[in-house]
Amino acid sequence: MSFKSSISIVVASLAILFVSTTANAEIIKKTLNTSDAMLFKRMFVEKSVTMPQLKVFNNDGVLLYGTNTLDKELVKNVMQAVKKADQSGDNELAKHLDGFKDESGTPLKTDSFKASNLIIVESYVEWFEGSQTQRKDLQQILASLSDQNVLWLELDVDPKKMKGANVTVTNID
Repeated sequence: MSFKSSISIVVASLAILFVSTTANAEIIKKTLNTSDAMLFKRMFVEKSVTMPQLKVFNNDGVLLYGTNTLDKELVKNVMQAVKKADQSGDNELAKHLDGFKDESGTPLKTDSFKASNLIIVESYVEWFEGSQTQRKDLQQILASLSDQNVLWLELDVDPKKMKGANVTVTNID
């Protein structure tokens, strides 16, 4: 067997390995639910849910990246943070998701996120220009992470949709 054919076999084997490992990776998108009262409290009293907001956690709940404003270099900053996905520390995700439920109404438990390499939590408002920009950047980030298991949790924080709150929105920072 020649050196050239050996190299070809190695390259072909690596290509098959790459395809088989990436074929199993998936991005799962879930919508978070919470009561209007809880959302109102978090947005206007605690100011803990702002928009646009993006937080990236590893599967241990360690915060790798977070912003409460529009980050003009979001793609670059998130991709740098993802390189440190094996970082250890406090489980910030558990605190961040306290009071939220999944689509079926079950309270979120961070133990169920262990299968994901990364957890991305996005707060947005559909009509808000900053949220629209963040969503475009997020799509680019997700395309770059297609070889990893990613759980994308989205939360619509549109105060105009709150049924139980008598709110007039004049300006949102």
